[in-house]
Amino acid sequence: KTCWCPALPKMAETAAAPESPSIWPPVDFASLTVRALGGQVLAEVCPIPTTMLELKVEIGAQTGLPAIVQSLVRQGCTEELQDVEELRLGGNDQEITLLVQQDSLLMRLAKIFGLVCSDEATEALRTSSQLKLISKGGGCAGARTIADALPCLPQLEELWLSRNVIRSTGAKALAEALSSNLSLTKLRLDINEIGDAGACAIVGAVLANSTLQELNLSVNRIGHEGAEAFTALATNSSLRALRLSDNELGSQGAEVIARALSTNSSLRLLCLDGNSIGDEGAKAIAAALEQNATLTELSLCDNEIDPDGATAVALALWENSSLQRLGLDYNHIGKEGAVALAVALAKNSSLEELSLSGNFLSCEAEKALEEAKSMRAAPVVLQT
Repeated sequence: KTCWCPALPKMAETAAAPESPSIWPPVDFASLTVRALGGQVLAEVCPIPTTMLELKVEIGAQTGLPAIVQSLVRQGCTEELQDVEELRLGGNDQEITLLVQQDSLLMRLAKIFGLVCSDEATEALRTSSQLKLISKGGGCAGARTIADALPCLPQLEELWLSRNVIRSTGAKALAEALSSNLSLTKLRLDINEIGDAGACAIVGAVLANSTLQELNLSVNRIGHEGAEAFTALATNSSLRALRLSDNELGSQGAEVIARALSTNSSLRLLCLDGNSIGDEGAKAIAAALEQNATLTELSLCDNEIDPDGATAVALALWENSSLQRLGLDYNHIGKEGAVALAVALAKNSSLEELSLSGNFLSCEAEKALEEAKSMRAAPVVLQT
């Protein structure tokens, strides 16, 4: 140990030499106490090895060095040390160390997603309540970086990561961070190819979380195995909106979600469009509607639902008094399903909007629906 680390000037000479290596191995100063002069030399050395992957430094807090190190790290992250993956500053004032680590993570986040790298940018990230990174191509690495950075973003309430191809690996990294996050209320991960494994990880973390209110996992190749994770929805009390459109849930996945829906008391919106749930899936959802008293919006469009499935949903409307908007567009409900819905429409008093576009209804079916609409005491928007 020494007061300023004589090895640093030698490092500076080596780094400045024409034959210096282009890839530096990890450098570990954990056994040294770097003081004022050492810190100044370190500040001169660090911008040179641009591919250094790990830097460990132990600094005496009593010397006033945190300011020097803070400046060094900010300069390195924004200008030269763009490939640093790990930075450890032990033995320092805890608050300064945390600040340095935050800057490093946020700068790395900015770099991966093509954001402006500056002190102003990191400050904007740290204080923002909304972060939208749609179609930025962050991939798995971007998801991992966001997972690392979440503890540094205490005011973040909305995170949009649509179209970033994070896949299951990135989803799992995010899930670990989400399980302990206490600020996020809205999360969009649609169109990310997370599959069943990624869905299980995200859903498990989210439904154990007590703050998240809206989750969008549409277009992610989630099948019935991924849907099994939604069993926990039965006891979740925070989630208000769940969007799972254009996945591969099928009737089995719909049945799992239906079982959870029958006892859930928090969900207000459920979108299952384009999941090929068929009549069996529609019947399972209908049975859940008879018991659920909180859902206000349900969308089952483009799901290969025939008259039997539509009739089951219609009968559920006789019992349900909370649903306000129902979407059954682009199915095959036929005259039988439409008439059943017309009868239910006259009986039900809570429904405010019923959408049946793309079902190629006959004139007789449309007439039955219009007559039911005119008989209602409360107005309803009917789309056929």
